[in-house]
Amino acid sequence: VDKYQPCESPVNRNECSSNSNCRSNEYCDFPEGDCGDSSRGQCKPIPSGQDCNGVTNNAVCGCDNVKYKNWCKANQQGRTSIQNQGSCSNEMIAFE
Repeated sequence: VDKYQPCESPVNRNECSSNSNCRSNEYCDFPEGDCGDSSRGQCKPIPSGQDCNGVTNNAVCGCDNVKYKNWCKANQQGRTSIQNQGSCSNEMIAFE
């Protein structure tokens, strides 16, 4: 064994497979449409109510199969990423 081999790069502490891998003030964000099926996510801060002010209301379906007013509300209220734009197949609607 060569004792001078370079070390493997450290694990990315922000990578996640679910919200349980993130801090309590973060959620596991996946690329839109993925929901963790084929990739790892990144822990990102949960947006505050103030962060969501002024975000255009374009309905989205969260990875939790709940319909939200916009992407920011999905990230904030559901701690979830976006499955698709528009409605969900089960039509559950998040509380305001």
